[in-house]
Amino acid sequence: DKQTMLDFRIGYAPEDGQALYKHLSDKGFKDEELQKAGLNVVRYNKQSDMFRGRIMVPLMDAHGRVVGFKARLLKDSDTAPKYINTPQTILYDKGRHVFAFHLAKEAIRKEKVCVLVEGNLDVVSAHQAGTKHVVATAGTALTEGHIKAVRHFTEDIRICFDQDSAGQSAVERSLAVASRMGVSLSVLPLPEGKDPDDVIREDKTTWQKVLDSPVYGVDWLIDRYIKQLDISTAKGKREFTDIILKRLADIKDPVEQDHYVGVVARRIEVSEDALRSKLSRSSDTPTRPKKRTKAVSASSPSKSEAQLQERTKLRDHLLAIGLYQPALRKSVIHIPKEVIEKQYPQQLFDLLEQYVDGNKDIFMDNALKEISEYVKILQLQFEQLYKELDLIELRDEVARLKTRLIERYVAHKKQSLTEQLSHVTDEATESTLLAQVDKLNALLKR
Repeated sequence: DKQTMLDFRIGYAPEDGQALYKHLSDKGFKDEELQKAGLNVVRYNKQSDMFRGRIMVPLMDAHGRVVGFKARLLKDSDTAPKYINTPQTILYDKGRHVFAFHLAKEAIRKEKVCVLVEGNLDVVSAHQAGTKHVVATAGTALTEGHIKAVRHFTEDIRICFDQDSAGQSAVERSLAVASRMGVSLSVLPLPEGKDPDDVIREDKTTWQKVLDSPVYGVDWLIDRYIKQLDISTAKGKREFTDIILKRLADIKDPVEQDHYVGVVARRIEVSEDALRSKLSRSSDTPTRPKKRTKAVSASSPSKSEAQLQERTKLRDHLLAIGLYQPALRKSVIHIPKEVIEKQYPQQLFDLLEQYVDGNKDIFMDNALKEISEYVKILQLQFEQLYKELDLIELRDEVARLKTRLIERYVAHKKQSLTEQLSHVTDEATESTLLAQVDKLNALLKR
């Protein structure tokens, strides 16, 4: 409908072949710029539009800025592909781009779920049907870049790919990526032979049932291969466990891994010990490592020291980005100063507040020279970890670091308050300590 076309900025490229080139040339753009943006190509030794006679669907970044296009042929032809995309450019990276994320991110935050489909037009149909927490990747490959884009809003990703072999294979590959990135991946099974657009057009009630019926990724994988292989035979059981145990080895949580060892053992009627033995041989981290006794050396950090080291690392990485990326300073300093804890970091925090707009050079301030040794450490960390990342990735990293730092700070403070409360004898002191706990809870929630 009209509103959907306006929301997604859907347009048209004329068949002329040079319409856009002439228009942009008149605006003063150079041939080299148009080619680097993926809008123009050279055909028969002359400049020509990349897109001709096609419906144009803009690809936009997380802020709604156009970085490329997906173009569908308006009149089907045997000599031209139905869809073409903007080629990889300095603006458009399909390994990181999440289609319609700028329109979906608030709904994803509200629903705490991100639904991932294959086709851009599946997303358009879903949004028109009122399910706005739906996005798509370029093609069917889920990458770490895609997960990084949505992880700040939710860690519950649900894939709704086509039921054909290509779509199902893409789901399977996605399980490994999601496990590596520490997010929860579920599958939304579609009716046979249908894609989301088909389902939405035919019956929105069926579409809602699909959205309400997630199957956890590992359960989906087990069911998929139970149907494909003859697990009544030794050969089938071997092939089945070869596939499934690779995924179980990726599971970091020992309780979840242990649960699925039991599930697989019951489904194929073998002993759990046999599965654990095979899992330990195929993985660098056995499902149940042998217990070892180890003397604690003088250099082994205690639990509290390890926690302090983690908070220090999170704090320093956050301040390093704030120092060397002025565009992100406002976000970096949007936390209570007490979370920073130590003297030199707090001095730097004060300076970042003074130079938050980035209009003046912070490195000319004598106050920075007073903590020059600490600054050198941050410089090394920034150059090693963050120098090559673009602004969007750094923005996501700042959000992650802030969240983790505050979580660790609150946990540390609560532990101290809990110890004090266990020895308190008067109501006034108890009330004061409990008020501090409430303040920490409010900080964590914010």
